[in-house]
Amino acid sequence: MAAPPPPLLSEEVCRPVDGRSAADKMAELATKIIPRARARLESRPPYLVDVIKYCEESYPVAPDKDFVSRRAEEYIKESLEAIAGDIEENAKHLMGMLLLQ
Repeated sequence: MAAPPPPLLSEEVCRPVDGRSAADKMAELATKIIPRARARLESRPPYLVDVIKYCEESYPVAPDKDFVSRRAEEYIKESLEAIAGDIEENAKHLMGMLLLQ
């Protein structure tokens, strides 16, 4: 018989830490940690809008269009990596909350 797959999230999420109960951890996730992580994720779109404005304003007048293109690509890549990291963080916290229930 095959071994079961590893858990998606460490079982440590369910264990009391520093004497805190699962209910205390859930309350902290629901009232502090998840809202902060969500706010960080929601703050990212304006940065992408700034990148688009940079491209629209800089490209037509730039003497070195390749430089502007490379720079915009770097900005977009950084922004998307940050968004992906925020999504992963939010998913981790939500999974932790589900495991605590």
